[in-house]
Amino acid sequence: MLIALLAACQQSKEPPAPVPTPPAPVVPARRSLIDQAAADESIEGWDKAAAELEARVAACTTFTPACDEAALDAVQARGRALALEHLTDPRSPTVPVPLPARAQKLIAACDVYVKRATANAPAIPDVALIAAREEWRYGWLDRAVPRLQAIVIAFRDSKAAALAVPLLLEGLRRQGRAADLKRWVDSLLADRRFLDENPELRELLEGLRMIPN
Repeated sequence: MLIALLAACQQSKEPPAPVPTPPAPVVPARRSLIDQAAADESIEGWDKAAAELEARVAACTTFTPACDEAALDAVQARGRALALEHLTDPRSPTVPVPLPARAQKLIAACDVYVKRATANAPAIPDVALIAAREEWRYGWLDRAVPRLQAIVIAFRDSKAAALAVPLLLEGLRRQGRAADLKRWVDSLLADRRFLDENPELRELLEGLRMIPN
């Protein structure tokens, strides 16, 4: 009897079992501005996203990874808004035609990224090429050619450089800069590594070398 009473007292002193903690409520992840604009897929939605992203970038005192991402997203948003405008392609006219407002904003977004990104950011040559192509499309060779030259000089090993070469050479031809065209052709043909990585350009370059000045 005494043993039973002691056991009962011992059990009464044991702390009650802890109450299980209820699981934390699931909070839906906040969609990025790009995701929101993509879901809407309207010119106005992309314009709004681009403006908000550019405001974030403008507020960056240092170019952190978050600022880098926002600047790249701004380029994407400006490009998508321009694409949805469905403008008639001017097909690289020989005489410059006015740049549409959204094309100007896309170029400006590209320039901000190229200027502010860290020097080794892998997206720089691709973003720089976007700006060059837009000016090329509308016949602004005096602006596009220097951009294309800078890409090929600074980022020779990039895919953007290979894509820039035909535009650069054609731009020099249209500008009547035969000597500069020849120098570029000779330089690229002498770059064995570049040709090995971009064999599709060899025929173009060798053909241009055969054209008399």
